[in-house]
Amino acid sequence: MSQSVNDVQFRELKDMIKQLNTTIQRLNQTIDLQNKLLSEKDNALAEMKAELTLLRKKLYGASKERTVIENPDQLNFFNEFENEPEPIPEIIEPEYIEVTYKKPRKKKPSLSEQFKDIPIKQFIVNTLSDEEKECPVCSTLMQPIGTEVIRREVVHVKPEMYMIEYVATTYGCPVCKDTEDPQFIKDDRAPKALIEGSYVSLSLAAWAFYQKFTMSVPFYRLEKSFEELGAKIGRTSMASWAIACNEMYFKPMTDYFHRKLLERSFIMMDETPI
Repeated sequence: MSQSVNDVQFRELKDMIKQLNTTIQRLNQTIDLQNKLLSEKDNALAEMKAELTLLRKKLYGASKERTVIENPDQLNFFNEFENEPEPIPEIIEPEYIEVTYKKPRKKKPSLSEQFKDIPIKQFIVNTLSDEEKECPVCSTLMQPIGTEVIRREVVHVKPEMYMIEYVATTYGCPVCKDTEDPQFIKDDRAPKALIEGSYVSLSLAAWAFYQKFTMSVPFYRLEKSFEELGAKIGRTSMASWAIACNEMYFKPMTDYFHRKLLERSFIMMDETPI
């Protein structure tokens, strides 16, 4: 039997209160532990200050100390040592240890490792004339016997943009064209458009959405990039593509994830990339 909305909400509130109580208890334990650590640090600091005061008094205080006797009837055990000179304290020079740390140098990848995922195209150098290819001994035209890579360079090709026009052809019957019932047929079964009535193609929408939602490039910057390629595509048009594609293609998937999320008692996520 399915539970009512109030029962579900009551259960969620009950779970939330239980979770909050657990969190508050953990926070109280953390605060008590921090207070204990602070108290221990204060005690250690007080002891260090007392030891520092004592050391300073021994180093920089009077060279001869006398015991003050509050009770005159009490004997002084150190009277026999009062006339002896105090020993000069030995000054210990601090020892300086120089620690050097050298960050390990990152190994530079080779060309084959750095560009192993891009295709390779070979350009055959052909600059010798037929006269230069002649044998200097017998004047016979030399034949190629091997190749050698003499230089490498990485080429970047700018994104290309062009328009495709789907042209329909009309066919007519040459026999029936002079009759009262001429026959015609048009071949207009072009591929279906991504968005009805729009010029956007699958590749153009995919590139715009990849730049926007994966590379975090705003639509106004994409607008400038398309301008450099010779196409004036506004940012509002790209936003309309995203809304239309979501309604027509992505909504069943997002609705499925939404239903799965609603089945859980708690939902936590990082909403920034969403």
